[in-house]
Amino acid sequence: VITQSTATKYFGNRNPIGQTFSVGNDEGSYEVTGVTADPPNNSHLKFEAIASIELLKARKSSLLTRWSQSTAGYTYVLLPEGFQIDHLQKNLNEISKAENAKFGSYEVNLGLEALDDIFPHTGRANQFGIVMPSEIVNNIIILAAIVILSACFNYTNLSMARSLKRAKEVGVRKVVGARRGQLLIQFMTEAIIVATLALFIAIMLFRLIRPEFLRLNLFIERTTDLLLTGEIYLYFLAFAITVGALSGIIPALFMSKLKPTTIIKGVSSIKASKGIDLRKVLTTIQFTLSMGFLILVTLVYKQYKFSLNYDLGFTTENILNVETQGNDPELLKATFSQIPEVSNISTSSMTASTGQYQSNYAKHENALDSTYMLTFDVSPEYIENLNHQLVAGSSFSAELYKDQVVVTEMLIKSLGIASNQDAIDEFIQIGGKRYTILGVVKDFQARTISSGAITPFVFTSAGDRKHYNMQLKISSNDMLSTMGKLESAWAEIDDKNNFSSLFYDDEIKRAYNSLSSSVKTYGFLAGIAISISILGLLGMAVYTTESKVKELSIRKVLGASISSLVQLLSRSFMTIFVISAALAIPTAYFVFKNTVVADTAYSISVGFW
Repeated sequence: VITQSTATKYFGNRNPIGQTFSVGNDEGSYEVTGVTADPPNNSHLKFEAIASIELLKARKSSLLTRWSQSTAGYTYVLLPEGFQIDHLQKNLNEISKAENAKFGSYEVNLGLEALDDIFPHTGRANQFGIVMPSEIVNNIIILAAIVILSACFNYTNLSMARSLKRAKEVGVRKVVGARRGQLLIQFMTEAIIVATLALFIAIMLFRLIRPEFLRLNLFIERTTDLLLTGEIYLYFLAFAITVGALSGIIPALFMSKLKPTTIIKGVSSIKASKGIDLRKVLTTIQFTLSMGFLILVTLVYKQYKFSLNYDLGFTTENILNVETQGNDPELLKATFSQIPEVSNISTSSMTASTGQYQSNYAKHENALDSTYMLTFDVSPEYIENLNHQLVAGSSFSAELYKDQVVVTEMLIKSLGIASNQDAIDEFIQIGGKRYTILGVVKDFQARTISSGAITPFVFTSAGDRKHYNMQLKISSNDMLSTMGKLESAWAEIDDKNNFSSLFYDDEIKRAYNSLSSSVKTYGFLAGIAISISILGLLGMAVYTTESKVKELSIRKVLGASISSLVQLLSRSFMTIFVISAALAIPTAYFVFKNTVVADTAYSISVGFW
């Protein structure tokens, strides 16, 4: 069963039902028996074709029979309504305990997850498609709420500052018989109207920036479309009314309670609350949030640059990664090698330092304990092509490399072997297979630094795993022309799939897309929050100045200098800045350390400069 886009891709306008096509080099031919709609963006099941699991049963695939392969797929269980999940989980625990006992050190634990909990979620290591992480959803909601809250504070400050000019209006209306409830409704209605007008402007702006907003984050771009529907418009209208009511309630209460006698005394006698200055509190909160945003964005950006410039332990410069897309790697290698700008070619089952890796356990023949390590299969040219530094022994050769491995120095230490040279020709066991150590290379970062620290690593070159990636070393002064030659060479071999390639450095950047997206998202919201805070400060400055007009005039007549008057007016603002900084700096540092880089092996050191 294939998707509609797959049917169009391979069969055009022809009826795909009954047509056959092959998959890979050894998967055989398949007959199309049905066509389904493409999975929606917010589905965790992303596919182009679905085949029956009965095929694996007929081939007696280890994916269905080995306990160690139980994580290779999903098992969906339909439970009766009202079924106690705890009973099923208890049975799963008993199965896990019995099967794990047969494997010794290898352990698999089974758990249940409701379909509604899959998206959004943190995702699984073997996820079919991209799932929106729940952390991103929660963070965006929190940040948007903070910006909205800051805007509400800002409206409150500006409204209360304007109340000084509207005090006479309130006094006159009360004298002629207006009740407080009428004034309260008037000011609340004004706030709701302002919020509703802001909603219409926001919708127009959203339509303009929607494409750019989708590109802020890889997960947002690939899992959502942000299309506005009639239902969403109603939700937004209700939200605007709520925001308007919340932001207008304090100014409405404040202005509606003004008494004519208080207004006659002058605006300087009008205070929003007793004991504390509400306007100063709101402005302090605004600047604390804005400073926190700004500091957090700066730290995340520095961490992002640190991640990109981290010494991986091998060379990525001028290396072009090409997806084989099921084509024969040897055929591709022979074709690309005829292009003069391609100086070296290697292949691998995975791409190092981009989040792709496979783990296993290695055991020295004389050791009692095994060592956790990472591994993937490479062609004989890989070590030289990516400039991994040999410290002992030799690399793979085309003539002799079966059942031999090249390992890192950390693995040698973990296995308890005296020196790198002593490790040459020693035997180790990996997954029940026996290998000879052919060479030792310097340690390198096989995972992203967000995934973990440097770990023991083993290169195999047995050719028993599919090589999905090619590494082409390019030497060219005209990269556009070279890419054209590569695309033409690819088209001669595969006219169905587009040439898919990415320079290694760009692939490293893509691996840290979450950090890059955080910088863009936080920076965007920080800019909005800072702009709102400046407007809030303007409101407070207007209020302070208007309430002290008489005092400033008297001081000016008595000979006060402009600098002394500026100092008088800005004293309270400087206090707000200091308090905001004292709150924002440690809070931003705490969020950075405990949220952004909580699981990162290597992070920047945060100082005062």
